[in-house]
Amino acid sequence: MLDILVQGILFGFFGFIFVYIIFGFLGRDSEPTNADPDIVAQIEQALLLCRAENVDGTYFLYELGSDAFVGQGNTAEDFVEISDRHQRYVIIMDGDRELLDELEHRTVEYYSESQEKS
Repeated sequence: MLDILVQGILFGFFGFIFVYIIFGFLGRDSEPTNADPDIVAQIEQALLLCRAENVDGTYFLYELGSDAFVGQGNTAEDFVEISDRHQRYVIIMDGDRELLDELEHRTVEYYSESQEKS
């Protein structure tokens, strides 16, 4: 009988400690950290978020926000040139899944070849 009482107390104690640890870390009151608006603006100015379309093997890039034409190309070198011309990093965020996979493959291939040359 005493053994059951001791086990109950121990299980209750360890259960309390476990719940306190879990909810202590998850339920802490913490102030949300807001990003510095200047840094956010700099990042937004450095990135050009685009949508891609493939027409007869040529990739056309359009800006996501305004749908303005950004550039066109067939190779990763063309996309680097587009990025240089706009002085921003071109990030393709939207398009057909197969198209995005193909562009990712071309980009990885381009950068692995350029590193081998170095």
